[in-house]
Amino acid sequence: MLPSPPRREIVLGRPYIDICFCHPNDSSMSNLVVQREALIDTGASSTCITMAMARILNLPYQDRRTVDVAGGSVMGRVFLARLFVPALIFGDICQVIAIQGGSDEQTPLLGRNFLQHLVFTMDGPAREFRLSL
Repeated sequence: MLPSPPRREIVLGRPYIDICFCHPNDSSMSNLVVQREALIDTGASSTCITMAMARILNLPYQDRRTVDVAGGSVMGRVFLARLFVPALIFGDICQVIAIQGGSDEQTPLLGRNFLQHLVFTMDGPAREFRLSL
């Protein structure tokens, strides 16, 4: 029996992590890559980015979808993107939803469609967040 690979884990002082976004066909991430700090949002079913980011990366459009946000419901555009967490040496291709409006510098949200591959824990008394693979 082969030994299990060591578990990769990072400890965060807050629920934000650096993520690289690129076109889903760029498996080596050698072309245009946008790196942003993203909010880990376990309450969000989908990962959300800005329309500006979707345009910059020339992400392939897939569909339109109604998205529930704090102020009600809005229409969002669904794109396909490659996401990569450098600190965990982990990435995957997933759908991202871009919503019109807001600032181009708005923080992306990492939703459960990406987080489902990872383990996220919160230690309230220690004020630590852990993300592991």
